[in-house]
Amino acid sequence: MSIRTTYLTKMFSFKSLAALCLGVSICIYNIYAYFAFANYIGEPIQILEAFVMTGNYLHFFLPFFLGNLFLVSDAPFIDDMCRYEIIRIGRQRWITDKIIYIILASITYTFLIFLSTLISSIICCQVYISNHWSNAILILAEEQP
Repeated sequence: MSIRTTYLTKMFSFKSLAALCLGVSICIYNIYAYFAFANYIGEPIQILEAFVMTGNYLHFFLPFFLGNLFLVSDAPFIDDMCRYEIIRIGRQRWITDKIIYIILASITYTFLIFLSTLISSIICCQVYISNHWSNAILILAEEQP
């Protein structure tokens, strides 16, 4: 199987879609407290802060990491056709295809987390695009270093 076929087959399997939904929903759930705080003090947030927070704090990063781990947990993807694929395309190419799939799946997962945090920021809060932190994150940084 080609990389494209492997990618499309694995990414649209039930397990992969469950991993994507799990990661997105847990990240949104964790970010919601920050949205509630920003709305409570009446300050707009910078549009990318939710995604940055997903990677910076342990209780935000852990669901992100676990969803990605769940996505590629059955690597090297050995099934009934594996033996015939290795004979047909060679072991080196087969391994390379699996590594490329893992990289593409991780990039897709990260992009979906990015889009979901971006959309939830737009829906839940007043947002702006700028090159500096919002007052809400600065208040949190001063009170909880």
